[in-house]
Amino acid sequence: MYVVDNASQVLIGLSISLQDRAQLHKFVATALTNLVKDHFAQMAMTKRNKFGVRSTFWRRQRAACKSEWSDTAAAVVMNREVAQRFYGGTITPKKSEWLTIPQNRKAYGKAAGFFKDLRVVKLKTGGLGLFRFVKDQDPELYYLLRKSVKQLGSSDVLPTPEQIEAATRTIVTKYLTRRGLA
Repeated sequence: MYVVDNASQVLIGLSISLQDRAQLHKFVATALTNLVKDHFAQMAMTKRNKFGVRSTFWRRQRAACKSEWSDTAAAVVMNREVAQRFYGGTITPKKSEWLTIPQNRKAYGKAAGFFKDLRVVKLKTGGLGLFRFVKDQDPELYYLLRKSVKQLGSSDVLPTPEQIEAATRTIVTKYLTRRGLA
């Protein structure tokens, strides 16, 4: 009876191949970045704001998404706004005293300063709003003014853990196959 040791050659090849971990991490980081970018592109196509308009948010996040890697890690780098949407939390103004929350299709995508004829009005609910007054027309609410807003987190902001695991498994298998190890 003969015992043939095929595993030793594979293990030696695997050991040599994994000495360049940065290369493996580059493959993984690039593949996962593409997965996240594709997810953001899908969000851009399907998500609309309350006015029925596609937001530019997901397109901007897709453009800013990049891969980073080293000998010890593979990473997908995203803007902090993605984390805000994923985990949720309180949003406060950074450049002014108030957040302006669009309430009118004409206001969406524009800073309140774009309109020179807005006036602050106290609402029946006790809050404040920015209204546009045009002669011979009813006043129109353009923005609500808020000191802060609480955003709920949402797991659909990123690919599912299963999608990430499947993509990682696929790219590692491809990496090893190219080196004759899988």
